Amino acid sequence: MKLRATLISAWLVLNCIGAFAQDTTTVVTVQDTDRTWYVEPSLLGILYRDTIALWNPALTIDRGHLHLEARYQWEDWRTASLWAGYNMSFGGAVQVDVAPMIGGVFGNIQGVAPGCLLEVAWKRLSFYSSSEQFIDVEDSTAGFTYTWNELAVDLDHLLVGIVAQRTRTFESPLDLQRGLLLMREQGAFTFGMYLFNIGWTDPTVAFTLSYGIESPRSRPPPKTP
Repeated sequence: MKLRATLISAWLVLNCIGAFAQDTTTVVTVQDTDRTWYVEPSLLGILYRDTIALWNPALTIDRGHLHLEARYQWEDWRTASLWAGYNMSFGGAVQVDVAPMIGGVFGNIQGVAPGCLLEVAWKRLSFYSSSEQFIDVEDSTAGFTYTWNELAVDLDHLLVGIVAQRTRTFESPLDLQRGLLLMREQGAFTFGMYLFNIGWTDPTVAFTLSYGIESPRSRPPPKTP
């Protein structure tokens, strides 16, 4: 009953926000003579036990095959990363977008990280994945794999599905955290809520907000911690 009440409350909040955004949002176009720049700032907030909050801002820029990204506190606390990648798209009924990337990580930890973004869409189903392999330049044994994955169904601009992540930004008895997602897409805005680990260990709640400037992809890549 408690989980049901939480999901109903989240659905009402997302629809209220979406209605407000529909009335107040205008889409900004950034044009180029040959290709268009797609810009998407996003913010992911993760609320841990004892009221600890981790904020993960990110900025994504795409133009043709070029993919650029800046992230903060994804790999570790007080740590930033800069990324460059190559966009590729293919498919028919099943649409696939993939961007292999390389990133530089600096701050609390130092290193490089090959990574990949993947989006697959078929009818109302969609799959999103953001993964990286961090390589510590000071300690070869300190590397780790980070991943964030979503599988959702689109119910008329309301996405419902499951999410799984593997992160090192906080200690957890679960190597892979999993949970539920509820996301509302309204124009250029996306608002989302995640509920991790319910029934396994202490629940973790996360919220996401992004704004796409004429971007065909309104979903954030974590975004993520």
